Amino acid sequence: MSDLLDVDDTTWLLRQWAAWALTNPGLSLNYPVMSSYWKLVARRRPSRVIICDEQACQVERILCRLTHRDEEMGTVTMCYYLLNENASKTARVLSKNGIYQLNRQRVGELTNGGTAWIDAKLDSMRERKEVA
Repeated sequence: MSDLLDVDDTTWLLRQWAAWALTNPGLSLNYPVMSSYWKLVARRRPSRVIICDEQACQVERILCRLTHRDEEMGTVTMCYYLLNENASKTARVLSKNGIYQLNRQRVGELTNGGTAWIDAKLDSMRERKEVA
């Protein structure tokens, strides 16, 4: 399997991380915010996982950093990809479960921002690798 930094599609990586996390919940880093959301996605069938455990853990570490930096953005981004739904459905699930009261537009903004933040983090890692 190629290095995580060789993959240039952040959305694909996040979708793969979500499928991996749903398929292998015992391997997840289980950061505190994660355990609260397993009940939201328990019925979702994950897509086929192509990335390896090491790559998924790298994505999860970056997602953990985002959640630590901006809890709302990290949580919404994580739930969006774990649910594998659109912004409207993600907003309804988060609101119904009392996590955040957000509308579709806000979920879209947070998810786009979170995905961009993760993409920038990956780009930074790629640049450091090229210099080394």
